[in-house]
Amino acid sequence: MKRTTSWFIVFATILATLLGSGVNVQAEKPKPVVTISFAGYNAFINNLKTIGELADYPSLSSMVEFPLQLAMSDILKEMDKNAPIGAVLMQEEVEDADIPEYNFLFFLPITSAEPIFDFLSAQSVDLDITQQENGVITVNAGGPDLFLKSEGKFLYLATAESLLKDLPKDATVLLDNLHTKYNIFAVKIHMDNLSSETKQWAFDTILEGIELVEDDEANSLSALTKQNNREMLKLWKEYADSITTLTYGMLLDKETCQLKMEGLVQTAEGSVLENIFQNAKKHPSQFSGFSKLDATITSYSSSVMNNKTRETSTTSLNSTLQIIELSILEEIKKAPNIDKGKYTALTELFVKNMKNLCADLLAQEVLDSAAIYDLSMGNFMVLSIGTSKNPESLTKLFKDLSDTLAKEKIINESDIQTNFEKWNDFTFSKLSIPLDVLTKLESFDAEVNSEDMENLKKLFGEEITLTVGTSKDKIMIGMGENVIPTLKKGLQEKSETTFQSHVKLSSLSALNFGKQLVYEFAPEDDESLPKIKYALQMIEEILESEKDENHIQIQCFSPESNTFKGEFIMEKGLVKLLGSIPNIVMMLQLASEEDLEEFK
Repeated sequence: MKRTTSWFIVFATILATLLGSGVNVQAEKPKPVVTISFAGYNAFINNLKTIGELADYPSLSSMVEFPLQLAMSDILKEMDKNAPIGAVLMQEEVEDADIPEYNFLFFLPITSAEPIFDFLSAQSVDLDITQQENGVITVNAGGPDLFLKSEGKFLYLATAESLLKDLPKDATVLLDNLHTKYNIFAVKIHMDNLSSETKQWAFDTILEGIELVEDDEANSLSALTKQNNREMLKLWKEYADSITTLTYGMLLDKETCQLKMEGLVQTAEGSVLENIFQNAKKHPSQFSGFSKLDATITSYSSSVMNNKTRETSTTSLNSTLQIIELSILEEIKKAPNIDKGKYTALTELFVKNMKNLCADLLAQEVLDSAAIYDLSMGNFMVLSIGTSKNPESLTKLFKDLSDTLAKEKIINESDIQTNFEKWNDFTFSKLSIPLDVLTKLESFDAEVNSEDMENLKKLFGEEITLTVGTSKDKIMIGMGENVIPTLKKGLQEKSETTFQSHVKLSSLSALNFGKQLVYEFAPEDDESLPKIKYALQMIEEILESEKDENHIQIQCFSPESNTFKGEFIMEKGLVKLLGSIPNIVMMLQLASEEDLEEFK
């Protein structure tokens, strides 16, 4: 029987060509290596309805559903719209073959292939269809065969006929409950089922890519870079061998109206990663108060150092610092009209102190840290804090830096304040570097004209302030005007929360910073500028309407001893913005000259 088909069959035929036809004799039962789950048609439409209602745009779901109903009405009539759609990539060990064979098994919640064939009949590619006695339908579009079979309430499509044996009547058993946990989409990689040959191939491919990059680097840096890359790759390969499954899923939480993307890493018992996770769970974070600060980004984390991670991190940091040192020294050699001996000594002193500081931090059994980055309305600030067994290493680094800057008359001694404030066992020192010192870098061919300087001052103020703080067991480094008040606010609470990292991004603060850049630095003759400003105003109004729930949150933690979980969460305001995009686009298209006048 011959019919015509569409890109769908062409795509499946190409897949079959790439993956192989599966004609070899099987040595054992196929194993799943990748599982893909779509929650189903109704779940998809209901999610769109929720987002549309939130965005005051109830026709959002209709915009998608109407054309689907129009084009695929016969298929949708026969489909169980509440059931999931899925696919599994199977690995088959075959006799007389050096590497395994990979084939896909797709399934749809429909009992017959006829509605699909009817839908495809108007397309332009010849399709041969053969009905076999065992219920398998063979489809050929000029390439390798594809195989279809109905079982229970599902239609299966495979790139190898062998996968259609002993099919479950309920295909959802193949999904590892992904469709019940994630009401949008999920994919699970079964690392423990991947053959050693496949893992080695992946490792070799990554290594080849690294070597291609290394070939483009300067000869003076290549040896150190290669050493660093090999050490990191070796560590990641060991971690990869510890992983049993990797899962990524998306869901819409109907109660909170949050869009969540989750990643799960599960490890083997007794593996390197499991030992790290178990140790980490024993240690509470000290800095959770930072997660409640409503700045552009707020984060805190707690990590555990063991001999393996300490050794690898030390090698990586030392080689990285050595690369930085060589790069600076190379620039000093090229720079005209400077005292090369003086700047070389200064560079070596700086790198030596940085190595001591890093060694101090890596000596910790537990490394707690917190950081805040506030870029809203030009208030630039960075703050980082961590535990330390030797706070004097930071004090010495600050003293060497400030003494050198004063000695070279880059700053005045009055710009340096040592031990100027004490709070909660912390002693603070700071120095202020006027932005005008950038004009003194002419010996390094740095060109900073007056317009550039004015733009920098709009963002950072007249000067950049560096603040350091030390206590008996903590160190703090900050840059910006409000470092100490922020530190005090962030350390008001102590947490019993176990090992985790948390980043909280205020989209409204980020938008305000973006608006500032557009309004101050965009060329006035840019014809698209009025529409950009109009769009920014509409976005701001949406985010303002959900002022307390417009953040992006990124969290990493270990819920179980063998599991590491990462979450990327878009709060209600951002989901509302997502649903408003079609309306914003339409408003921009319909905007008249009068509408855009105020933005010119």
